[in-house]
Amino acid sequence: MAESAPTEADPSDEAEVDLTELTLKERIALATVQRPAMGFLLVVLSLFAFTFLIALAMLRPVIGGLFILGMLAFLAIGAVVFVALRRLNMA
Repeated sequence: MAESAPTEADPSDEAEVDLTELTLKERIALATVQRPAMGFLLVVLSLFAFTFLIALAMLRPVIGGLFILGMLAFLAIGAVVFVALRRLNMA
């Protein structure tokens, strides 16, 4: 039996993606494509949390306002940490 010569692989088959080169939107899209059930679950849970926050603000406006202020403070701290880490990574 004759041995067949090894065929060269098509370069498009070996396309490797470096995740550090992707933007945040591209990373989110990639994660959603890889695990759509998890993405759907996160959307449903986020909508439930938002609905709960609206109901709480309508029932007890002071407590709802405190929750909203706490959430905004948490997002602001997260944004500052994100920017700081991003600058450290670029340096």
